[in-house]
Amino acid sequence: MFLGEAAIYIVGVPWFALSLHVSFSSALSLGFTPFLLGDTIKAGLSGLALPTSRRLIERVTRR
Repeated sequence: MFLGEAAIYIVGVPWFALSLHVSFSSALSLGFTPFLLGDTIKAGLSGLALPTSRRLIERVTRR
């Protein structure tokens, strides 16, 4: 998940800067920083959910 988010930001932030005609640092503060906390929480929750979902699938398929 982290690599996907990184790819989106690597392409998206420079494109955002070019389309709005702002500096790269402004694009970071407008198009990266506000979403960083939410993306971190999303990645953490999915990391916690993965082992639980694997155990649930194993339990269901054993029946």
